[in-house]
Amino acid sequence: MENIDKNMTRAAINKRFTRRTYVFLLRVYLHFFKIVNDSKCNININLLNKFKAVNIIDSSSWKIPKALKRVLPGYNDAGCKIQMMLDYKTGITRLLNILKENCNDQGYSKRMKKQIRPDDLFLFDLGYSIPTFLKMITEQMAFFVSRFSYYATNLYVKKENGFHKVDILDVLKNLKYKRTITEFEYYVGNKNIKTQVRFFAVKLPEKVINEKRRKTRKKFKREGKVPSAKILELCAWNLLMTNIPAEKGITVKEILSFYPIRWTIELFFKQLKSGLAIHKTEVKKNVYRLKCELLGKCIVMAFISFCYSVSRARAWQILGKEISFEKTVKFFKRHATFLYLAIANTKRLLKFVENAINKIICNCQKNRQNSRNNSLDGLIGQLNYKNYKYVNANNSNLVRTACLS
Repeated sequence: MENIDKNMTRAAINKRFTRRTYVFLLRVYLHFFKIVNDSKCNININLLNKFKAVNIIDSSSWKIPKALKRVLPGYNDAGCKIQMMLDYKTGITRLLNILKENCNDQGYSKRMKKQIRPDDLFLFDLGYSIPTFLKMITEQMAFFVSRFSYYATNLYVKKENGFHKVDILDVLKNLKYKRTITEFEYYVGNKNIKTQVRFFAVKLPEKVINEKRRKTRKKFKREGKVPSAKILELCAWNLLMTNIPAEKGITVKEILSFYPIRWTIELFFKQLKSGLAIHKTEVKKNVYRLKCELLGKCIVMAFISFCYSVSRARAWQILGKEISFEKTVKFFKRHATFLYLAIANTKRLLKFVENAINKIICNCQKNRQNSRNNSLDGLIGQLNYKNYKYVNANNSNLVRTACLS
């Protein structure tokens, strides 16, 4: 710290970013990340308490200077990717890995076995919804709620003579119910790997269907393609699957109310970019400088995540209020100078953190819109499917007649 005010040229600073510097900062990051992950702060909600953790998994990528393509290859050019796992119960970022952009979600999910604990719940989108990962979660005595990927996985019914493939579109076209949740018992996977799931089909409102189809056509047009009739038909449905058994004592509407909270991780990614500018750099060639910059921003992210977690738990317990992560990030941006001055002294830093948490509770509460419910409202009151009927179609002809030869 005694040399922090010394004058140095940009070239001299750049030379300080070596492999040795990167390894040191990586150790600092891993040590700090371990401390943060020991946090026991929870928002106390009965439905969440049925699981040890409610982990949301997703990734976000961005482009970097082309000169770094050899070390950090992306799609076409150089690129970085962040793989994140956020525990919704605690608000803590449990996993934050920096990778090359062309490391896809499906490949990464196969390496996540160490992150899976019994009685954890995992929420993820189509990129992770592959047979290997679904089987891995189930074998570790954990649970998942995911959308169904029509093109990445197959559905099967089990009969005396083995498994028979099902075309879900043949099933859906025979569903006449509106505002209904229809449940099927299927096996999801491929020729070699299959996992038993509870499969839910929910017909979307016409307004939502038309908007999804408009966006789908627009996306395909940018790529010089035209969406198939099957893709457009799938836009009419919300197709979700889970391995949470009925014996867990969670209703169907409660299970479906988990998936909307997956959006929370998008807010964290937004703040990583707009708040901490993780996607911006002036690095041209020095890959170790780039990695050190990214690690530094990840350490800041983990620190803010910890403060957010503590503030969120206290605000919920004392006031019954939610804390905004966006406002929390902006709070630390405004008080960055005070944090910088406090870092050199442990007692001063601890005092700063405690004062910051109290101020976050008072000044960073989430705004509520009376006209709409948020994802937490859905968990408490299952408001997302409040007026929907439930139909168990496991013993109907719909399953049997949709089997492919």
